[in-house]
Amino acid sequence: MTSHLDLYDAESLRAKIGKKTHDLFKAKPVKPQLQVNRFLKTGNGVRFARNRDVEDVSQLEALLHESNDSSQIFVIRQDRSWTTLNISQELFEDFISVYGVFSQLWNITFTFGRKCEENEFAFPGFRARRTPRSGSSPNEFYGWDPESAYILRRAELNHRMLTEGQSPWSVRQTAVYHKLGINPNETMSSASAHSSPLSRRSRSTFLLIAPSQSLEKQLAQSLEMGISNECAVAQCNVHRLLVADSLGGWTEYMAWLEERLSDQSNRMVFAKVGTEKEYLSPLTDFNINFIDRQTLKLLEDSVIDLEIILSTMLNTIVGIREHCRKCCERYCREERKGDCDCDQIVEEFDEHVKEVDLHVRRVKLLRERAKSTTQLEKSTKDAAAVKVLTVIGLVYLPSTIVAAIEIPAPPTDKNYDSPEPSNAVPEILIDEPEPLPGEDAAPPQSHASTRLNSSRRNSNSSLPKSHGGSVSRQSRSRSSSENSATAGSLRGHLESARKECPPGSHLFIVPNCAQESLITIAAVAKEIQAGNRFGPAEAVERAKEVCQSARHLFAILAYMKRGAEICTLLEEGVSDKDLPLLRRSDGQQRFALKLKKGESLKTMEKWSDKDLEKFDRYQYWMTAPVFKDKRHYNLHDNTILPFIPFKPDAETEEPKQGGYSEVYPVRVHPSHHQFWKRSASEIDEPLIAIKKLFSSDRTEFAKEQTILIALGSRNHPHLIKLLATFQHKQKYHLMFPYANANLRKYWEDRPHPNFDEATVLWSLKQMTGIANALWVIHNFTLPLPVDGQVRVLDDGILSVEKEEKKFGRHGDIKPENILWFKQSSEVEDENGVLQIADFGLGRFHGRDSRSKINPATVWSSPTYEPPECKLRRSVSRSYDIWSLGCLYLEFITWLLMGSAEIEGFSDYRARCARTGINDDNFYTIYTRSGNRPGAEVRGEVTEWVNKLHEHGKCSAVIHGLLELIMEQLLIIDSTERIDAAGLFRKLDIFLERAKTDKPYLLDPLPRAQKAGSGMPPSRTLGALSFNQELSNIRGIWFFVSREPRVLC
Repeated sequence: MTSHLDLYDAESLRAKIGKKTHDLFKAKPVKPQLQVNRFLKTGNGVRFARNRDVEDVSQLEALLHESNDSSQIFVIRQDRSWTTLNISQELFEDFISVYGVFSQLWNITFTFGRKCEENEFAFPGFRARRTPRSGSSPNEFYGWDPESAYILRRAELNHRMLTEGQSPWSVRQTAVYHKLGINPNETMSSASAHSSPLSRRSRSTFLLIAPSQSLEKQLAQSLEMGISNECAVAQCNVHRLLVADSLGGWTEYMAWLEERLSDQSNRMVFAKVGTEKEYLSPLTDFNINFIDRQTLKLLEDSVIDLEIILSTMLNTIVGIREHCRKCCERYCREERKGDCDCDQIVEEFDEHVKEVDLHVRRVKLLRERAKSTTQLEKSTKDAAAVKVLTVIGLVYLPSTIVAAIEIPAPPTDKNYDSPEPSNAVPEILIDEPEPLPGEDAAPPQSHASTRLNSSRRNSNSSLPKSHGGSVSRQSRSRSSSENSATAGSLRGHLESARKECPPGSHLFIVPNCAQESLITIAAVAKEIQAGNRFGPAEAVERAKEVCQSARHLFAILAYMKRGAEICTLLEEGVSDKDLPLLRRSDGQQRFALKLKKGESLKTMEKWSDKDLEKFDRYQYWMTAPVFKDKRHYNLHDNTILPFIPFKPDAETEEPKQGGYSEVYPVRVHPSHHQFWKRSASEIDEPLIAIKKLFSSDRTEFAKEQTILIALGSRNHPHLIKLLATFQHKQKYHLMFPYANANLRKYWEDRPHPNFDEATVLWSLKQMTGIANALWVIHNFTLPLPVDGQVRVLDDGILSVEKEEKKFGRHGDIKPENILWFKQSSEVEDENGVLQIADFGLGRFHGRDSRSKINPATVWSSPTYEPPECKLRRSVSRSYDIWSLGCLYLEFITWLLMGSAEIEGFSDYRARCARTGINDDNFYTIYTRSGNRPGAEVRGEVTEWVNKLHEHGKCSAVIHGLLELIMEQLLIIDSTERIDAAGLFRKLDIFLERAKTDKPYLLDPLPRAQKAGSGMPPSRTLGALSFNQELSNIRGIWFFVSREPRVLC
């Protein structure tokens, strides 16, 4: 466990390990314990292998002696904070032993695991040492292997459903171990001990414990880049990515703490101390209660913890910088002859050190603010005095008296760019806004907003006469002072109209409907006239221009109480179409906002950095997108999506993630979409499903978008409709109507369906409609550019004629990809409608390749896949026909026997394959003469269908459906299967007769039971089926030929 240079007490360490191991390690049965990413140099070039599972010590030893590996990055994951690591103690210790890891890694690992609270003093700083290499003298230049270990912390939004007072932020951690040495297979016989690493190749070994998902993605991208640029996988670059990932959220977290402290400070200043007054004024009287004290204490503790975290991070980043510099001196300068990026990376570390140092200085100011606020709360007499003086100064005393009173200043809005706190005097604004349009007049306190801001000021300066009950800054002009009441009133209304999106994020939107009702010609003209020397007529003309082309721009300014400056911006030609303004630094201002083409705005040249920062923040509050049907939006990373909170019900599913995308429900604010008629209230607004693609490939997204829009335009009642698409934070998103359930859940929610006219006829209608929708997919004509190639097994390429029409198949038909909508604009049916969804798995190919897609490249759900996938035969559109036959059999099983027997059917036909996986396919693979594989419909499937024929409820139409499935859908030879058009025609015949022939639809006609046969044992609902657990988010692509007749 320890080397001869370790000063650790091995016995003491072992005792500590024994005490903590129960809460530290636990291997999960279905999750990898340890994975490795390898960067290999071979005779054929360079390549990387990603996420290889490591399960025992023998695999570790083999990896250690891999002579071609120049980098190995091991990963141990953790499901969530304060839980065990997903690895056994045995495998962890095997890694330490095989790779000769120094014992300091244990101290770092001890900070993980189950715990009730975090102790920031338990986190060690940067640890490094040099380990003597076997066979080398410690005095030799290359006789040492540098090792390092450290912890990086990061602040992240936790995206939890929060209650009042809870923090939306969480502090996560990632542990890092690094060893830079010579490849173990390079021996002294192959190169002298004094030779450089050029003759004895170096290798980096990393261990990452609980890395963030974004970090793993960045590392994967670096490995891919390493194929063409070896510097991308250099050890310094990996450290750079780790540090950059950890610095992301601290500024926002500190801003949130500052805002909370300001709120608490304001409450203390306006506090009503004691309860001697029976009736408190909601405008001027506040009580300091236990919750206030508790909140203040928690904020103070958070600030202290933050100071410790950032101080430790500063130590860590300085250590990493020096470690990288030394490694570069020992290896890069010799091995690459100085051809490396280490100098640039070290310079980047210098910038990170400055950034964290600034954070440390700012958090000290926060600590002083927290301390001052706490002292203010403890001194009840002082608090009462502040309260009395404030009220007197605002309401009763003339300004000449107020100017002579020195009001104690709460520690708010300090200049965080200065290491020393400033002396500040509060600006206190009490606004009494008018009622919102359409509202009855409310008491003043219902919309009263109290603002407490501080600015630098000489303590002996006098205060000018206030206007509208506000005390203005000395630096403000008389015109802006006179305008403060108007500006404050409008800001109060806008503030009341805010919606936090998402809850707990401290990101807001002011919905368009609120802006339209508040930013009226009269309101704008009033503000313009108050702040400029315009007559009423000219002010109205300017206001009309604002409401026509610059309403969002004016809302931003009004929220900043600078609404009158809209006139100068209009004169510069600025309007809503120029938003958002882009942040670009220049030589004079650290924070400059410019137009999209880089032009500066004279109006903003005299603004302070703080005002520019406010504008930059508020502009996204006022410009949330309005989604329109079939439109695509490229959104700025700072755009706030207008997704308002909603309370999930029994029909709302959790977000689902598959191999290619994630799907989750949202409620778009009614005034921020034009998909359907606006609901009377927000809570009645239908949900929308957002499908976020993991890939950022624009070509693949464009294909899916084009096809979905084209198919959706046909308004087929059984095909899902694409509403809109957008790109946000480098990811593509697709918007669909949110279904009430998928077909699997629909069956489960109705475990015992009635075999009556309504249920059976509806089921037959849906089967027929789905077949017709599949016909549309299989025969859809669309001019779409294709790259002219189809990749098949072993990188084979099939040529595709550029101008050929395309053919299509769904590729993953299963109950999870058939969605049930309780209501549909295309169909009026009280039982709802089923729609084919999840268009994502298919691939474009030309006419000549429609039967030549290699089955090894086809992704699907194993239960419903046809036998050609296992037989290595070509895949065509008949693939979907087999899958649909499987689904129809389950549909009929539900109709006759209930949802529990769908699982019973799965168990009945299931067989345990040689791999140990439960195989519940509808076919069986066997070996024919000459070792050639063959397939047949599984005997248990045939037996089950026979028992369905024998069921007491089985009617003539059900007999017909079962015979159609077995004789024309579940056929081994794909060329003999019925096509979608023929299937629809036959089902349509069944449907038309069933509409008028009730005995044909419902009268029981069970067939005689065969001797010796018995119905498979019934099953009650229990564990999820194998297929249900494997369900993921994949779907269909479309490949087209001729125009079909569409089912209406």
